[in-house]
This record gives sequence, C-alpha cells and structure tokens, in this order.
Amino acid sequence: QVTLSLGALHRVPQDGGRVKDALSAADDALYQAKSQGRNCAVIVGV
Repeated sequence: QVTLSLGALHRVPQDGGRVKDALSAADDALYQAKSQGRNCAVIVGV
C-alpha cells in the first residue's frame, strides 16, 4: 500500500522574498499534512 502526504507552498514572486522563508513554510505544510494522517495535502500561501 502506498500513501502520500504532501506539503506545498503557493507563493507569488516578490522582490525581497527570502527562499529560506519559503522553504520553511513548505516544510511546515508537509509536517501539518503528516500529522493529519495518510493521504493528506496541505497547501499554504506566503
């Protein structure tokens, strides 16, 4: 059996945006999806 937990980030490019902040937000979304159980997706915007 294969399951999927997905964390994604939707971000509009802006001047001064830090890649580190975007990656951190996507990582947080992934852990939110994992904590909700199997076959979950969490999409966040920055």
